[in-house]
Amino acid sequence: MMTIKGSHIGNRKDTSEALDFFPRGFTGIPIKTVGLSELQKVYDLMRTFSSTQSEAKIAGRYVVDTSK
Repeated sequence: MMTIKGSHIGNRKDTSEALDFFPRGFTGIPIKTVGLSELQKVYDLMRTFSSTQSEAKIAGRYVVDTSK
């Protein structure tokens, strides 16, 4: 098990190093990148889960790429 501790303060280099954990396989969190145009679909998935509470529609994290 890996534990990461830090502060709310950092710079771009710190962020880059932290994000480098993902492609190297140090995390097991599924991440999906979506464009801004797909944001409503993500909200709908979250709403569906919160209203039914029986089955998760979202596993992991969604990242919004504003350039898409």
